[in-house]
Amino acid sequence: MREIPLLLWFTVALTVAGIVFAMEKWAGNVNSGRKSLHEFMKRIEGKIEKINDKLEKIFHFLSTAPLEKRTGPISLTDYGRKLSREIRASEISDMELATAFGQVKGLNAYQVQEYCFEFVKTSCLTS
Repeated sequence: MREIPLLLWFTVALTVAGIVFAMEKWAGNVNSGRKSLHEFMKRIEGKIEKINDKLEKIFHFLSTAPLEKRTGPISLTDYGRKLSREIRASEISDMELATAFGQVKGLNAYQVQEYCFEFVKTSCLTS
């Protein structure tokens, strides 16, 4: 029987060691990736919790009481004004006010109301 040369044993040993090292490194990367994904999911869960908290604050104020008076033009009730303050509706509307002001200047209350209805249909509901 022929004896296997020492160089061949050495090459096989290095190859096996390299394969084991590569597999351990790959397993470490997989675990690291899983850890990163876990941390990412925790951040997402935290953000979802913050959104839920804000929604709960909004829904806390919602009741069966009407938000607006059905007089002409439509106006907010005391409850509607309170809710508007809580959700900072005026800050949201201020962002659009500069654009809308030029388009409603000189219109009467009913025309402004119609402009607002159309604005919501075309700008907000289609986004």
